Amino acid sequence: MGRLKNKIVFVTGAAGAIGSAVVEAIVRMGGLAIASDLPGRPGMDHPLDVTSETDWLRVADAVQAAGVGLDGLVNAASTSRRSQDWSADTTSPLTMHRKAACGC
Repeated sequence: MGRLKNKIVFVTGAAGAIGSAVVEAIVRMGGLAIASDLPGRPGMDHPLDVTSETDWLRVADAVQAAGVGLDGLVNAASTSRRSQDWSADTTSPLTMHRKAACGC
């Protein structure tokens, strides 16, 4: 149970089958999961559209403002619509983790 004791992990796509299973596993192992998914999904800590750089920055700022440092990030969200700019799908999670982990 204690492998993730006192660890905080941000999970995208937490309303889906894989994301919700990851959240449950984190909690079962003693960690704290911060759940995110599209706006309107029940039980989410932060609404987040992973294709939106603005959303990533907003959530990163909220996590940082709460004084929470992240120990991990699980990107379990899938996107059925992609822009021509793939950078939001690859750099936004890194931006979130960097901002929340070190306040950079």
